[in-house]
Amino acid sequence: DINGVKEADETVTVAAGDSQEVSFSVTKEDAGIYSVAVAELTGSFTVVAPAAFSVSDLSLQPAQVKPGEAVTISASVANTGGEPGSYTVVLKIDGVKEAEKAVTIAAGESLDVSFSVTKEEADTYTVTVDGLSGSFTVAPAKPPINWPVLGGIIGGVIVVGLLIFFLVRRRRAA
Repeated sequence: DINGVKEADETVTVAAGDSQEVSFSVTKEDAGIYSVAVAELTGSFTVVAPAAFSVSDLSLQPAQVKPGEAVTISASVANTGGEPGSYTVVLKIDGVKEAEKAVTIAAGESLDVSFSVTKEEADTYTVTVDGLSGSFTVAPAKPPINWPVLGGIIGGVIVVGLLIFFLVRRRRAA
């Protein structure tokens, strides 16, 4: 019997004073502790759940950057199963695989996985890590100040202002 339910039967004939080994093979799919009884003998065995992984807590920092600045994308990976195992975390940006990291995690443990991403083109990018999604924005770079042109404009305004000043002063003097 396993957990009080008859699983198998075997009849053996043993002569007086002899012994004979009998074995049973049982397969259980569900994790748990199973009690076994064969005649007056009892025991137990444990079926351990295989490694099972879940990904949570997606984070993108900072949410807005300038072209060429890095965004750190991180998520927590937990092994909710009963055995250690390996898992590959896949990062996709706009539906295209950008990077992946393989991790090995003990049963019942979790760890954080981080990626650093740099984009040069101004746009909003959608990030997906194992079904979790978020986005970050690369803001357009501010155009550089053209100092020679700005200096020329300021100089021109000053010259025109001085000309007007001297013309007005000359007319008043005359």
